[in-house]
Amino acid sequence: LVSSYNMRWQVEVCGKLTWTRRDCYLGVTSRQLVRAHAVGPFQRAAALKVWGRCNVDETRLDLDCLKSDFVAKLSNRTLRE
Repeated sequence: LVSSYNMRWQVEVCGKLTWTRRDCYLGVTSRQLVRAHAVGPFQRAAALKVWGRCNVDETRLDLDCLKSDFVAKLSNRTLRE
């Protein structure tokens, strides 16, 4: 990871999988796994929102959708600071 924001976003999407898999988003394959790997209620809610928007056939996360999510959130954060 290149920056602290990258890490924050990755934890938001992957929860505890961030520390066990470099490609943690590949380990997110269901709502149950989102809940199981959550680090807290805010992160769980954010991850479920990403899952709802970016899942493909309820089996995996779409990489292009994740890229768009990252860029949108990074842009919003940059505008606020």
